[in-house]
Amino acid sequence: MNNKKRFPRVRASTKAAHEIYHNNTYLLSRDIKDLFNCSPSTAGKIKRIVLEEMADRNERIYSDIPGLIDKDILFELAGLDIAKIDRSYRELMRYENV
Repeated sequence: MNNKKRFPRVRASTKAAHEIYHNNTYLLSRDIKDLFNCSPSTAGKIKRIVLEEMADRNERIYSDIPGLIDKDILFELAGLDIAKIDRSYRELMRYENV
């Protein structure tokens, strides 16, 4: 039986996903909260799921700041494809600037 925790049902806007992905190397809980526009408790749950997956993959972040998470693993677990997000963001900016 798969005992992985279920990823919460959250949604990210194209603009927020693009900006958070490209402006940060690693993410904190507040970045998760901003990305998904969710409560701090939901952001904490997402963070725990990503940290567990990072441990399973033996991914480590060496920093003085505790609790940083890998943005690529977060986006993968959330089902966010950064290539599609970037294309959508370019289209959004093209029509927004008209």
